[in-house]
Amino acid sequence: MKKGVIILLTVFLLGCNKNSDVTDQYNLSANPIITLKYKECIDISDFGFKICLDSILNDSRCPSGVDCVWEGDAQVSFSIKKADEIKLFRLHTHRNFKRDTTINGLKISLVSLTPYPGDGSAIDQKDYSAGIKVIDE
Repeated sequence: MKKGVIILLTVFLLGCNKNSDVTDQYNLSANPIITLKYKECIDISDFGFKICLDSILNDSRCPSGVDCVWEGDAQVSFSIKKADEIKLFRLHTHRNFKRDTTINGLKISLVSLTPYPGDGSAIDQKDYSAGIKVIDE
């Protein structure tokens, strides 16, 4: 009897354990702005896609409280997955670089990247979050 309860409890706990990199499904018609944390993915239920924030490739944005010659730029690497197909893309925070892309009928724009650089200390990858806007074109 105890063995059966332990097995049942184990199956229940494993069944409740979510894949750590995927959040709940997301409905674009309700809100086209999505915030992704580093290494997080989200299912776009409207289209059967999964969008992931893979890494911050560089962040040269001018730190707050500092006078800079230019505002700087951060480059963010994403992936979009559908079935066995994976497409990688990069978006920038600076307006003179590529801030959006269209993949399989979805326009994806980078609208924010946090935290913003501050006192000169490096930002750990795991602390980043990116706001993206996803629109069906």
